[in-house]
Amino acid sequence: MRRKSQVAVFVIVGLLIVVFVSILISVKNISLGRESADAKLFSANRDRLQRFLDECTENAAVRSNVAYGMNKQSRQEYESYFENELHTCMQNLVSTFEEQALVIGLGAPSAETQINEDNIVFSINYPISLSNKELSYEIADYTYIFDKTHTVAIEKEKPMLSSDELVNIYADEDTKLADIKNSRASEITIKVFDKRELPENANLLGNLGYGISPGNYFANDTIELSFFAEELGFESTEGLYIAWWSHHGQEWGLLPTTIDNGIMKARTRYLTYYGVMRWIQAPEIEEEEEAPQSAITVPPDPPHNDIIVYGGDVLSIFNSIRQDMGGTYGLSLNPKCVEPPFISTNAICRTGYSPQCGLTAVHCKVNRLGSTDINILFRHEIVHNLQQLNGGCGNSVRTEWGAEYISGSTYYTFKLNNQPVTAQQIAGLMEERNCTGQELRDAALCRPGSYERLAAKGCLLAGNDVATW
Repeated sequence: MRRKSQVAVFVIVGLLIVVFVSILISVKNISLGRESADAKLFSANRDRLQRFLDECTENAAVRSNVAYGMNKQSRQEYESYFENELHTCMQNLVSTFEEQALVIGLGAPSAETQINEDNIVFSINYPISLSNKELSYEIADYTYIFDKTHTVAIEKEKPMLSSDELVNIYADEDTKLADIKNSRASEITIKVFDKRELPENANLLGNLGYGISPGNYFANDTIELSFFAEELGFESTEGLYIAWWSHHGQEWGLLPTTIDNGIMKARTRYLTYYGVMRWIQAPEIEEEEEAPQSAITVPPDPPHNDIIVYGGDVLSIFNSIRQDMGGTYGLSLNPKCVEPPFISTNAICRTGYSPQCGLTAVHCKVNRLGSTDINILFRHEIVHNLQQLNGGCGNSVRTEWGAEYISGSTYYTFKLNNQPVTAQQIAGLMEERNCTGQELRDAALCRPGSYERLAAKGCLLAGNDVATW
């Protein structure tokens, strides 16, 4: 009996031990589970801190570029501004972490920069700590590289941003790029420049400019440029224009620019340097007073019946008209370039490549320029410049009709069904067949597909019906 009682006691004690061990294991598992969950939450906040630091560093670099440019001469001020912008940005995270019982410590950042041709390397010391009751994480030294260039494939209807995201390029679908030799490009590179690196930069505003390459290439259709004015440091947008650099003319011009909600927009077909300039129309004055001349002319794209007449010397008139029309060739008055057979005896100018001097330009005989209205003459020749950039019109009749139609010149008489007609009369006949003015202008400039569109509408005069007289 005593033995049975002892066995029962042992069984009860054994059961108690098993229950006690099970409870210990359960408590330990709960504790481990809590620790695992806490560690995961801390790890997520650590990653969040790192992402926020990356964003603040990038934003501080962009804002520093805007404030001081990217020039070694102002490096000390640049670095001080960067450190302040970085620290101010990171302080926005403190209250968020404190709400989650996390302690974030922010020391004083210090940065050294190395400004290179294609990037800026930031070597940063910024003591940062993140901790709770059990876990901690620290950051001290890290490196950030700001790339000045961003290369993108030309994609349909997709914005293409500069590396600082302050300039946006939008290309319509099926956009193609080519130079005057019809060499093609499939990518666009946008590069941020310190404006002091750009040519003739005295009138450029702000500290930055942008290069869109391959330079001196053209799009088959206009592309839209957007500049974010406020982010570029312009508090007032009054009188601001997107400016473009003419590689041939070695001067800046202005694009017709619209501004909406702080975003400057303009359309162009020319890849070159771009920046921002201010041009404010002079106030109206009394008729007897002489109006001051503006240093910058906004280049409209006027139809042929709304032509601006310029005065001054030959070169200034040519440059003004070229800027208006978006021409790219310079004016050559070199007698060697206009020797026969490149230019016939009776002609005054010819546009294109002169083998006599190895130069592509608008070539004119300087001794003959006084015998004609050079405003009309130069517009006629710059149309040929634009036609050549578009690949040409296919034959001399279309080429000369286009130059006559846009410039308003009457150097050629055409014949239609053996009757003499002017370029404007031919245009009038096509308009009667429902061709629009823009369609005629596209055809006159030999824009790709323009003649096919006219033929499809049934308003194109047959090639054998029209010829030069």
